[in-house]
Amino acid sequence: MSGKLNTKRKRKGIRGRPIHISGICPRCGRPYSFIGKNYYVTKDGKIKEYYYAYHREKKRYKRCYLGPAWYSYVTLTHKDANLTLSGYINDKRYEEYKEKIDQYIIHRIKSKEK
Repeated sequence: MSGKLNTKRKRKGIRGRPIHISGICPRCGRPYSFIGKNYYVTKDGKIKEYYYAYHREKKRYKRCYLGPAWYSYVTLTHKDANLTLSGYINDKRYEEYKEKIDQYIIHRIKSKEK
């Protein structure tokens, strides 16, 4: 299979059961069974969420790292633009980035005119 999902026959997993396919992984392009979430607690007590896409391969799961829900350090460096950068898990991130950047540019132009 060259990147396309074969929908004519059902894929079989362990003991002949069909494998449930939830979607296509944005990282590697293979079908994934589910998206999992892991947590990490920092030294200052903040909880970070990280996402993985799990691929069923024979008797095991392989996983692709999809990143955090949002990037905290990059968000701090873009505070003036009110821009929060998010990971693969957010499907509408590009539209949100465009809106925030457009608002920031308009704000900067108006502040220079005064």
